[in-house]
Amino acid sequence: MSDRFINPASRRLLFLLQLYFLFSALLLLVLGAGRVALEFLEVVKTFAAESTPALTSTASLVLGGLMLAMGYGALYTFAAVGAKEPPAFNAIRLSFLGLSIVLWALVGWGFSAGLMFFGPLLLLALLASALMGWLWWQVQGLNLWQVFGQRMRKRRLGSRWLRNASVGLIVVVLVALSITFAVLTRQVELPPAVPEPGELLYSTTFDAYNDEWDLPQGRQSAEIVDGELILSEGVGLPDSGFYSLLKDRRFSDFDLRLHTRQLSGSDDNRYGVIFRQRDVDNYYHFEISGDGFYRLLKAEDGNCWKSPPGPPAP
Repeated sequence: MSDRFINPASRRLLFLLQLYFLFSALLLLVLGAGRVALEFLEVVKTFAAESTPALTSTASLVLGGLMLAMGYGALYTFAAVGAKEPPAFNAIRLSFLGLSIVLWALVGWGFSAGLMFFGPLLLLALLASALMGWLWWQVQGLNLWQVFGQRMRKRRLGSRWLRNASVGLIVVVLVALSITFAVLTRQVELPPAVPEPGELLYSTTFDAYNDEWDLPQGRQSAEIVDGELILSEGVGLPDSGFYSLLKDRRFSDFDLRLHTRQLSGSDDNRYGVIFRQRDVDNYYHFEISGDGFYRLLKAEDGNCWKSPPGPPAP
């Protein structure tokens, strides 16, 4: 440390840097530890998967690990700036770079997770990046490396431009990879191909390619027997409902026809087909009661709209 370079402006900047890195460290450590801990809390993870599937994705787990590592780095930088020793200047520079990468990787993940996450994360990344840029400009302008007693070599303008361009390219590549991952894992859906008029998009008699169907087991189970998909719900279970999912199939406008019937149970039981499902709170459901009445339900953001029941078929 070189006390002769300490002045009111540099003291104020040192305080702001410590405040920034302490807040960043605590936030990243809490969020990262929370995401990693989610892997070991089965009940909480199951609830999160049902309400917000993106929170339990592999991408979010990787980001959780990155946040933990970067949180530790920010905490180290906080201590180094407080000690005013030579490693502090390089620690500031590397922490700013690491924080930028984590922030914009979070923005890429937020794009795949939905507008509820993308909007706040984008705003946070813009504000944090602007603040980092201002702080780094102040560090350079006040020659803060002298306060830390660190020698600096002059860099040519071309090498500095190349370094900054490389950092920008890394951030862009990370965001692009996050978006690509979201598309490949169907967290973001691309428009399905337009079929020819009259073309049959999908048909099954449950005698082949049955691995396309999700078949849960337990007191609520789905199984394929003699060319039929049979859903069974245990006695005494709450009226929560469940379904068998046709995996890896995406359609837009379509004409759906199926044969279904109730094998046992009372007339107030209901069965049918769910379609245009985005998540657990957004879908359509055509249901039939045990006595033959039918109606259409639309769930949107947790709110349910129901059509008047139609008369039973003759």
